[in-house]
Amino acid sequence: MKPSNYEISGLAMKILYLGLFIDIVGAVVIFFGGTYLVDNVLEKIADPDKMKVFGYVLLAVSFTELIAIFFIKRNFFNPESIKRMNPRTFKQFSGQIKVYYLILYFLAFAPSIYGLLYYYLCGDQNMFVLMVCITLIGYLLIRPRPSFIEKMAEPFDFEEI
Repeated sequence: MKPSNYEISGLAMKILYLGLFIDIVGAVVIFFGGTYLVDNVLEKIADPDKMKVFGYVLLAVSFTELIAIFFIKRNFFNPESIKRMNPRTFKQFSGQIKVYYLILYFLAFAPSIYGLLYYYLCGDQNMFVLMVCITLIGYLLIRPRPSFIEKMAEPFDFEEI
């Protein structure tokens, strides 16, 4: 049984909303919550001029994660890698796809955490904003399209439940 366009679109929307919640809502909550905490509750630990190198290292790690997201999606999101897991039903297939996307979404969310750490340490909000923007770019690299999921499900003939 081939999945219908409705099922494929539904799966794509579930994955898209999951990413919106993790990357977009999470980044906004981290940004506003972190800004409030650092400005009103917590004290800065280090001088921003002395921490610039650490900030650049975190920025380099964030860009490396973007590159990793691109290569993971390119190399592991293909019918051959999904075929090795041998999904028998569309429900198993959708579960495997969701797990792959969940890993990528959390990988894209990590720069926001790095930015919060850097902002907590030295209070440099510009680097924090840049790291949150990197999270948003990572989300844009990951977001699924129904045609992509349809292409991945095409070689399978799923069993009916």
